[in-house]
Amino acid sequence: MAGRSFVTIAALVFVFQEYDATAITVTDVQWKAGLIAAGRQSWLIAKMQFEFLMIAKGVNVSKSKAIMEESISLFDSQHIMLRDGNGLDIVEAPSQAIVNVLGNVQAKWSPFKMFLKDNVANTSLTVLTTLDDMGSELYWLTQICASRYVDAISGAGANFSGLQVNTANRQSMLVEKMAAEAFLLHFGVHPDTMLNRIVETRALFVDAHAGILEGLNFVGLEATVNKCISQVMRLVTFLWDEFKEAIDTVIFEELASDNSLNDIAAKIAGLRTEAAAATLAYADPPLSCPTTMTRRQWQMAFDVSTRQLMHAQKACRLFLQAAKGVNTLDSRILFSNSDASATADLKMMREGSVAADMAAAPTHLVSEKYGVMWLRWLTLDICILQEMEHVDNLWTPFKSLLLQVHDGDHSVATLLTIWGMTWDAGVDPMSAQLTVAMRAYAEGRGVCTPPLTASRQELESAIKELGFLRAGTQKLAKHFLLSDIGIDSAENMNIWHATLKDLSTQLERIISGDTSATLPVPIVQVVADRLFDLAEDLADVQSLTVDQYAHASLNLLQKSELAINAYVDAAFDMDPNVPGARSSLASSLLMLLEKMCKEAVLVGLGKGSAAELASSINHYETSQQTLKAGVEIVVAQMEIVESAWGELQAKIKAIASSGAASDIALSEITSKADAVKAALLPAIDFYSVMTVSIDILVPLPMTGRWSPGPTMKTAAMIARDIINQQQLVLPGFKIKLKFLDDQCDQAHARRAVLEEFAGTDSWVGLAGMACSSVCESLAVVSSSMYIPTVGMDCSGNSLSDTSLFPDFVRLGVKTTSAKNVIIEWAKMFAWGHIAIVSGDPTIYRKEATEYQEAFGNAGIGNSYASSIETDWQGMLLNMGALKDGKRRVVVVFGNETLFRMAVCASAEVGSREGMVWISVGIRSRSWWIVNDEAVLQHSASCTGSKVSSLLQGALFITGLGASASQAKQPLDCYDGYTSDSLLDHIHKSIAQGYNDVTGNSTGAIEHPHVELMGAGADAICVQAKAIQHMLLDHDISELRSPQEAVYNKAVNFIRDELQIEGVSGPVKFSGNDKPGRLGLWQLSGSERIPVGTVYENGTIETGLSEGLQNETWLPAFPEPTPEPFPMGYVVVSIGVFMISCPILLGCIVGHNGRISALFAWKPKGSRKQDTSSV
Repeated sequence: MAGRSFVTIAALVFVFQEYDATAITVTDVQWKAGLIAAGRQSWLIAKMQFEFLMIAKGVNVSKSKAIMEESISLFDSQHIMLRDGNGLDIVEAPSQAIVNVLGNVQAKWSPFKMFLKDNVANTSLTVLTTLDDMGSELYWLTQICASRYVDAISGAGANFSGLQVNTANRQSMLVEKMAAEAFLLHFGVHPDTMLNRIVETRALFVDAHAGILEGLNFVGLEATVNKCISQVMRLVTFLWDEFKEAIDTVIFEELASDNSLNDIAAKIAGLRTEAAAATLAYADPPLSCPTTMTRRQWQMAFDVSTRQLMHAQKACRLFLQAAKGVNTLDSRILFSNSDASATADLKMMREGSVAADMAAAPTHLVSEKYGVMWLRWLTLDICILQEMEHVDNLWTPFKSLLLQVHDGDHSVATLLTIWGMTWDAGVDPMSAQLTVAMRAYAEGRGVCTPPLTASRQELESAIKELGFLRAGTQKLAKHFLLSDIGIDSAENMNIWHATLKDLSTQLERIISGDTSATLPVPIVQVVADRLFDLAEDLADVQSLTVDQYAHASLNLLQKSELAINAYVDAAFDMDPNVPGARSSLASSLLMLLEKMCKEAVLVGLGKGSAAELASSINHYETSQQTLKAGVEIVVAQMEIVESAWGELQAKIKAIASSGAASDIALSEITSKADAVKAALLPAIDFYSVMTVSIDILVPLPMTGRWSPGPTMKTAAMIARDIINQQQLVLPGFKIKLKFLDDQCDQAHARRAVLEEFAGTDSWVGLAGMACSSVCESLAVVSSSMYIPTVGMDCSGNSLSDTSLFPDFVRLGVKTTSAKNVIIEWAKMFAWGHIAIVSGDPTIYRKEATEYQEAFGNAGIGNSYASSIETDWQGMLLNMGALKDGKRRVVVVFGNETLFRMAVCASAEVGSREGMVWISVGIRSRSWWIVNDEAVLQHSASCTGSKVSSLLQGALFITGLGASASQAKQPLDCYDGYTSDSLLDHIHKSIAQGYNDVTGNSTGAIEHPHVELMGAGADAICVQAKAIQHMLLDHDISELRSPQEAVYNKAVNFIRDELQIEGVSGPVKFSGNDKPGRLGLWQLSGSERIPVGTVYENGTIETGLSEGLQNETWLPAFPEPTPEPFPMGYVVVSIGVFMISCPILLGCIVGHNGRISALFAWKPKGSRKQDTSSV
């Protein structure tokens, strides 16, 4: 019942697939007919195999041939009906999933049918092996077909349980399969696995048979309550018990003799018939059936009913006795016996027994009542346990006060306290709670009030306690066997008794809860079921013989493993911070030590396997190394464990190698194993809890002139959660990050951080910051407060100065080499002048001046202009001046809005497109395509699309945030991740938004600062590793309020010793800096294209060979050409002059008679005068 195998569950539970109800209308009758036909396919395949093997063996040859031919014909016809329907009670395949699997069946059936007909009576091993292989493949395909029908029935909302009918149908198939496998074993087919297959098929039949009778609520399989079906199943049970004897003989003898095969052939017919009848009964439950009971059967019914009532009452009394600590061990054992007897009697009352001449329930009403009793009797409800825990929480302090009175304390205070505990506002609290608990038992279920939950400390305690209990199952067997072999027999038997008592007490406390030990009641039903299952087996160990003990101890181990695994899973669902898996792994070392000693004793007794012992040794060593790897905090304790193991290792490996163990050797390994256990216990304590917080303050630029904070925050949250969940770097501790917005403003950041430092002294570290001015400010503040600090970016050159910032380190790649890169490009492309444009000069002038000096020293002309982000007119003036001066190469220092303003202003003043724009530092992804409202309000046409067009060919110089050559290397802080895989995880979380394990979340980031993702994770790792190192010699309290010497030790470790494989590449600080590479990029279309690298040593690789393009860069527009001088007018004038002058001279000479008269010419008046004188 409680111990259902996972194989059974897997066989019974099928994956639900949605049924398309609109495709075809199917009645319940048609569903049932189709399901039975689908299930019958598997039965027919097994039946054909069985009859083929009967023929090969020579048993009833002619009859078997006829049955096989009939089965082949029946399979053919039913397969066609399942596919196409028969126009009556079977419709065509009602879902595509069924159509698909029927096609697969047909593909395998045709060659199998031909094989059967062509090879009948052939007894060669090759033929029989092929029979098994082909049949097995068809068997599983037809099983899938039946399961698809169950899925479709469930999806269609049919008014019957397809799972129940199919499980009943499986009985017939499993009987045929078992019989065929017995014959295959006889013929030597797959001899290494066939016996195990028979055992597995037998177990599947038992589980299927019990499942439909008793029910499996957690898979939706209801118990049988129809009295007519019970009568049919009564016969199936009887015939199965007979058939089982023949199968069990094969299993016991590990061979299938002729007698066994004849017995199987003789007994299968009746079971086959009744199992088929049971399937039809479940498909169409009879409403009435003849019931005739003899006088003896009536008498037996009354006797069994009375006996069951007595056993049930006794079991309840003993359960309560055990829960209240009254003769706990005896009560538990007696309870188990009464429980088993009451269960067996109730089962017989419900189902009847042909062998015992016990009739099934005589009427439907009686059968239904028995069904209700069965469900209630089997229910061990977690809420009932909670009700009893409430009783216990009231009883324990009440009992303590009563004992005080018994011992002489008759004080008024004590008596009044007792009175108050039994009378509160007219109610007796203890009586009221006992009434609630009793009603819960009567109903078979309780109500969890408040809703069942548990704290992290309670869950940690329960998992740790279960780990010790698991180890105890092997310790119990070890001491029993040591006593039997004669090694300190009396002492080991006393230890055995004490261990059994301790285990019973432990299990009782885990089941019932123990507030004083911070143990909750089981938090989910599956945990309770596993614990009760374990309790049943533990109660039986007192009656075991030596020969039975080895198997029983493994069974106890398996049950305890199932219980602890269920608890770990449930605890994780309730609180992911519980280190359940690690706690279980740690305590498994204790179990393996006990198991190895037990196996060594079995080897000494000649009853054990040296190979099993060797396997346990290997398991222990692997688990020990897994725990030790990367956990420096407990390294000292684990070294003690390893040292003690070294003492034991050689001795126990010698037993595994030789396969022999003397009494002296067994005594020696037992003693040395105790030393290993003593060293393990403190480590287990440490691995089992996570309750200590490590507080790290994380100031980030969430807003302000540059705001990469959201990207860095997401990366830091993911890093924190991985470290906390894996519990490998800081086991027993939980990193807590307090984020605050530093606004990329040093004054605001300083005030905010000082307020946090003043508010609590719990800070252990400070990590974050991206803006260099903020880093400069907070480096001084944190140093004065003795708080180790790690900057995530902060690429300014000044922060490399160890005299100014002696205690500071940063992960951002400094951009000093960017000046050299620009100079290299200037030489490469003959840039004669480089203009620098910046935002607020109080922030950027210093950096701009450094670049001017570098350009001047390289013989490159340069200029500098600035404009704050809100000064559009100032930017227009600056860009107009650049246009007038024909400056085509521009380096911009400022935020993304300022950069977009500069680009848009250049277009606004009429600059020609194709300028060379250069950016230094990290910006958000695809920032140039953003429609910036701050820009659009000044230039409505300057959208992201336009900015992108104007920026084509722009050059970007940024620090690289990923590893160059070790992207596939395992990371030190994040087990199972590489740089590539963790960056991918962070990137997806940024794109989709991230919900951490505490319920906090970040939204999706459309334009993240991708180069800072690795730094965000690495900063948390650096702090975690530094804390890990410091905890080797210091308590956490010393790190929260450190003295100067402790602080200096932490800083020196980070700066000088720390070396990790980080997300952004290897992390090893040189002074204040993490050496890193600069990436060189060029905008082409909508993407940044890599065009070079600056390596850690300053070597620059860039140019046309690296993909750099200059086609988009264009010179300035040329100056306008002036209007040409009108020389035509001059030439004409000269021509006229040259012609008119001789004529004029000729006229004068003609008038005066001589040429000299021209020079003697006078005005007219004088001329007269001259004339009169002449």
